Amino acid sequence: MILYGNSHVECVARAGVTWPDFSIARICSIREEEDELSGKQMTGSFIERSRNFSRSVKIFTSYLGTYHNIIGLLNHNIPFSLLDGFDDLDLNNVEIVPESVMEEVISDYWKSKSFLPRLRESTNCEIYHLMSPPPKQDLQRFASKAKRYRGQAIADYGYAPAKHRLALWKLEKAFIDQYLNSLGVTSLGPPADAATPEGYLKPEFCAYDAQHGNEAYGALVARQIHQVAEAEEPLTVSR
Repeated sequence: MILYGNSHVECVARAGVTWPDFSIARICSIREEEDELSGKQMTGSFIERSRNFSRSVKIFTSYLGTYHNIIGLLNHNIPFSLLDGFDDLDLNNVEIVPESVMEEVISDYWKSKSFLPRLRESTNCEIYHLMSPPPKQDLQRFASKAKRYRGQAIADYGYAPAKHRLALWKLEKAFIDQYLNSLGVTSLGPPADAATPEGYLKPEFCAYDAQHGNEAYGALVARQIHQVAEAEEPLTVSR
């Protein structure tokens, strides 16, 4: 088993979960390679290595699923909503964006990234993609000490309402499921036990920042990987 991806794989490494006869051979965050590589070279080096992987190796990656935060974690100068995300605000001050338009924005962003199509072409291994955790409902509790997000001062904008962030996450997940199926990559959602009935990440699995799960969440993801690895029949998708 190899786990490679963005910062959302780091909670799995910190969890340090192992089972008899099961181990993840390597957990590697893209950020670990930033000292030596940058941009496309980072993922490109992994793609080159994957060409030599045995067919029996299962690759788990977390790469897609962060755009909802990029466009929706913070309030905008002109707040926007997917119809119901800002139902507690004055709609006269909110720009309503049709879901179809937002779907196209999300699609264009991720289809411009070549990592997963190139990885799929480079190896015969089974590839599984782990979705990022759902949003946290109470960011004032878990991310009150954060100062900046992607170069922007959080205090200047404030966090977007929870319902808005959840609506964007769900829309992005729906696109990812469909897109990965077209690539021949199996899409794995967050562990079922991690979410509240409303769909938010449960407090006990929240790291003290705006986006990530903690070590307990990492243990859930490791268990999810273990269950896939132990499945008698591989999870497959149409090609």
